[in-house]
Amino acid sequence: MFPRSQAFLFAGVLLISLLLTRGGGTSPKEIAVSRNSLPSGGGFFSLQQASIREIAVDVPRVPARRWDVPDPAISARAALVYSLDDRIPLFYKNTKEAFTLASLTKLVTAIAVAEDIGLDKNIPITQEIIATEGEAGNLVSGEVYAARDLLAIMLLASSNDAAAAFEAYYGGTGKFAELLNRKVSEQELASTVLYDGSGLNDSNKSTAYDMFSLILYILEHHPDFFQLTQNLQLNIQPVNDPQTKTVYNINSLAGDPIFLGGKTGTSPEAGENLVALLRHGDRRIVTILFGSKNRAKDAHAVLDWIEEAYEFQN
Repeated sequence: MFPRSQAFLFAGVLLISLLLTRGGGTSPKEIAVSRNSLPSGGGFFSLQQASIREIAVDVPRVPARRWDVPDPAISARAALVYSLDDRIPLFYKNTKEAFTLASLTKLVTAIAVAEDIGLDKNIPITQEIIATEGEAGNLVSGEVYAARDLLAIMLLASSNDAAAAFEAYYGGTGKFAELLNRKVSEQELASTVLYDGSGLNDSNKSTAYDMFSLILYILEHHPDFFQLTQNLQLNIQPVNDPQTKTVYNINSLAGDPIFLGGKTGTSPEAGENLVALLRHGDRRIVTILFGSKNRAKDAHAVLDWIEEAYEFQN
């Protein structure tokens, strides 16, 4: 019921949100979250323990918009900012326009690996895989990795080689792309189309709204992805080599107190993309940016704007 619940509950929640938040450019279809879309909790989510999928309260607390504060000054071409704990959109811009995903593609790849390949499978690294554009992850031909460790390398270092290794293991880029598109179809991400697992193909496209739905799915079914991406670095060892290697997180927000996990994507065509869960006081803010000129600056600007533009009920 996960994706359809948004459509069924949209009318009531969106009516309230438009009356009280009214801003942010493009009117979305949409953004409502069912009580069944995330597990309920018996109190505030613990930011320190990173229990990121726990809903804070049973009844949304509708924040009051201060209309003397203009919309946030950000460089992103599209944006969606949503309070998980209030279950309401705070800002949206061009949420239905499709943009190049770049390495945000790897979030779908991670889902496919976890659900269709298996995290305990052993994935070999070949010279052909190493020849993939980019050297992130420092993989070496002949190494073999547990899929869960290779997935960590892919998400932290945004390793195209790691994504290519999953493609090769599954039967090639074309077959793996079919799997990815099946995954997005299952989640009813109607505006998302994928041609590879790394995001090197500029034809990989999606919208901020589809990415929002994807984030909710990950928070419900694979919250460890976000917990993983909070790490500044990880020590990872191939299964056939006693030597460990350190993998560094390329996301400049990692280590920032506001950052509760997420993924970046960058290319000349895409600009700077960001999918992130950010901390604002005791709230978790989903922040999606496409085509930013400086995503870290935009992310901080969004939180500063929320502080000025909204009065939250406690």
